[in-house]
Amino acid sequence: MVRRPVHLLIAVILTSVSVACTSPGTAPTGGTNTSAAAEAGVGHIHGVDLNTDDGTVYVATHRGLYRLEAGRPVRVAHHLQDTMGLTITGPDRFLISGHPGPGEPAPSHLGLVASDDGGNTWAPVGLSGQADFHALSAAGVTIYGFDSLEAAVMRSDDAGRRWQQGASVAMTDLDVDPENPMHVVSATPTGVQESHDGAMTFTAVTPQPPRPLALLDHVPYTGGSDRDPVLAGVDTTGGVWALGPAGWHLTGTVPGTPAAFTVIAPDRYLAATDSAVFGSDDAGRSWNLLAHMDR
Repeated sequence: MVRRPVHLLIAVILTSVSVACTSPGTAPTGGTNTSAAAEAGVGHIHGVDLNTDDGTVYVATHRGLYRLEAGRPVRVAHHLQDTMGLTITGPDRFLISGHPGPGEPAPSHLGLVASDDGGNTWAPVGLSGQADFHALSAAGVTIYGFDSLEAAVMRSDDAGRRWQQGASVAMTDLDVDPENPMHVVSATPTGVQESHDGAMTFTAVTPQPPRPLALLDHVPYTGGSDRDPVLAGVDTTGGVWALGPAGWHLTGTVPGTPAAFTVIAPDRYLAATDSAVFGSDDAGRSWNLLAHMDR
């Protein structure tokens, strides 16, 4: 499933996300540094996603991008960037936003930057110095981002080079429908909203989950039962909710305050708290610790 998101990002509800951070330089650096998280600490977590190239989980943090290796976080390359709004759109193809690390030659707001080598090197794509995306989601060449500078949704229809501003909606997460790039959903303090016109306007989703969601993601369609859920999300207490034909139902609970959430298969979820990353193979009913993250 091609998306976003994570991403992120739940500053409005959880008040845990700082935007004065760091991010990747725009020039290639080459090589990798296998420093553990303890070297500088991760600060806090912005996103989590899966690299389809090798099945490795990556974690976007306040102090760089990490991959999980044998139950431990390993920083990717030498970057100490504030890695915001991570979305992995294909094998080794990463999109992020955020702020440069110490001494890195980049504007304070990165706009959209991309990597084609699993986060080892980065290059600017669009809105350099003009946007700070706290959530990103992609479907093909269509990319959505929630720009914290304008408090508005932005959309690109050419893989991030040109953008148009959409609605101004306070939100903590967004996700584009993988089957329809003009349909995007958002988690807001007052409920889940959706747009059918490319984020130009939003209306409340019916029915609403029993508790407001802080994070959400589409569940990929595999051609199975029409009773399968189409959307899943996490509320501020960690409750995991899924939306199907019968409405929303609680499937389980993330073990801690949620900071990031991603659906990578119909029953396979990833979630992060402020100090750990977890995986579920049963749609959130139970969770396995993947790694502790040193703050």
